[in-house]
Amino acid sequence: WRTCADLIKELESAEDEQYFYNFILGMPYISPETQIPASLIYKNLISKQGQDERNSAMGVDVQLRELYVIIGNEKGVFGIARIEDKPEKSMWDRLAELVEVYEVRFGVIDAEFNTNDVMKFARRFPDKIYMHYHRLEPTEAKMVKFMDEVPFTAKPKDWEEEIKVFSNINRVQDDVIADLRQGKIKFNFEKGDSRIDELISHMQTMYARTVTDKFGQEHREWTSTTGKNHFWDALCEFKIALDKKLRHETK
Repeated sequence: WRTCADLIKELESAEDEQYFYNFILGMPYISPETQIPASLIYKNLISKQGQDERNSAMGVDVQLRELYVIIGNEKGVFGIARIEDKPEKSMWDRLAELVEVYEVRFGVIDAEFNTNDVMKFARRFPDKIYMHYHRLEPTEAKMVKFMDEVPFTAKPKDWEEEIKVFSNINRVQDDVIADLRQGKIKFNFEKGDSRIDELISHMQTMYARTVTDKFGQEHREWTSTTGKNHFWDALCEFKIALDKKLRHETK
């Protein structure tokens, strides 16, 4: 019932843009300081020449009928894929093909949404696939906790518990951004590739906000304006899997 002219007047008279977005439009305010710039991806694009696409790490975000997949190794990301569930081949069977073709050494899959199917998939690739939960307590010193890496006396007794990985997802996202800034995550794609464009569009739905917990403590958290941040989530899970791979190989 408000015209565009009315809203323009509201914007002109608002005390600041954040007030206008929050209290007039009812939308989260995203400033350049709280967004993740596309330049973090563009500056890390490299040529695919000579890229070894084996012995890789994989991150997967799970949706109802789609999987969002990031695959790469310490040399860079070389696979960005959205896999649809189809009658002729399930998305999990297609994902299994990628695990085998790219010799995935460690994969981290979001287990918050479709836990049973992720567990079934993990059974197909023992010692390779881990189930990811965003439930690490803020008081934990570690950013990520793999249950198969905890001290022997604290290790779970069954395999289903041992393949779980817990993370403080806000700290993981900060770490991915830091790695992009420092050039530690490369992408073997050309600028203008539709897969890179989609990754950036998902990344740019993210913004940082300050929230107050039940104890009255303020802390910063990352959230999405639209919920369509699946490739960004997959990139964070790839980062967790890659770190696991690198720790394993240096032992």
